[in-house]
Amino acid sequence: MAAGDPWTLADAGQLWTLRPDSDAELYPAQLYVVRRTGAEILAEDEHGQQATLGLTILSAYELDHWYWAR
Repeated sequence: MAAGDPWTLADAGQLWTLRPDSDAELYPAQLYVVRRTGAEILAEDEHGQQATLGLTILSAYELDHWYWAR
């Protein structure tokens, strides 16, 4: 049930990779979740740029890795 569901899965330390069917021109290829606060995440893209984003953006991504320490 929770497979790919960002509302259930999203947490700090995760790397999310853009789904093949998502628009690569609109979204970064990867997002690293630095922090989650309710319906928002602080995310870092593959270039090190950070932004606060709505959790719903992760619906364009799939959970790839979970880093325990970075």
